[in-house]
Amino acid sequence: MNATDPAPSSLKVTAEQYADCCLVAVTGRVDHTNSDDFLKDLTSHAEKVARGGGMVIDLGQLDFITSAGLRALLLAQRAVTTGEGKLVVCGIGGVVREVFRISKFDALLSVAGSTSEAMSQISAEAAEAYTG
Repeated sequence: MNATDPAPSSLKVTAEQYADCCLVAVTGRVDHTNSDDFLKDLTSHAEKVARGGGMVIDLGQLDFITSAGLRALLLAQRAVTTGEGKLVVCGIGGVVREVFRISKFDALLSVAGSTSEAMSQISAEAAEAYTG
């Protein structure tokens, strides 16, 4: 790699279960180099969501997202809602918030102001189990 090559994209996806909700935290960047991995991570967690439960995706530590990452979020929403679950995104800020606003994804996905608020949109049990 020389000085003009862009830095490789870093992405970290972690998940924790709170009652009937899977909380997925995303750190780094989502772009064309790692969007397939991002989709695989989200899909694997979406498949674990119990019928009637849900998934919260916390983007508070996400620095950047491209259209490929937005597509992964839409496909995750489809996977969760097919199982009669709910998907809520929270923690969007900075550049990510601007991308959501421009692309109108803030109207396509349920967006909460905080993780606690997102958990309460899933269920009372998830909100009670979450101690963040």
